[in-house]
Amino acid sequence: IAQAAYGVLEKVPEEQVEPVWHELTKDWHKAKSVYERRLQELEREAQAEEEEERERRTGSLSGGGGGGGGRSWRPEHYYGGGREHRQEQQVAVAAALREAHYRRLRVGQLR
Repeated sequence: IAQAAYGVLEKVPEEQVEPVWHELTKDWHKAKSVYERRLQELEREAQAEEEEERERRTGSLSGGGGGGGGRSWRPEHYYGGGREHRQEQQVAVAAALREAHYRRLRVGQLR
């Protein structure tokens, strides 16, 4: 249960961690369905983002690209990394969220 819950919590904004945590721990089957539904949403978002990026690339190539050489303004295009860079950032944010959540749990147990 904890693995599924933390899998979801890693992808949830910090202000939603508490309500999502309670929702996930109510019942294992419910948690599993919430987890799978959220995972599907994230996969759809990633696919849409990839398609948008592909369209942007092919559109900028066929359209000549203008003065920027067809590159977008996004920092990862200038600094390299792209998707991998974003994933590293997401992993770092997820680790920070998890640590903050553990801290909150520990503080709650001390009271």
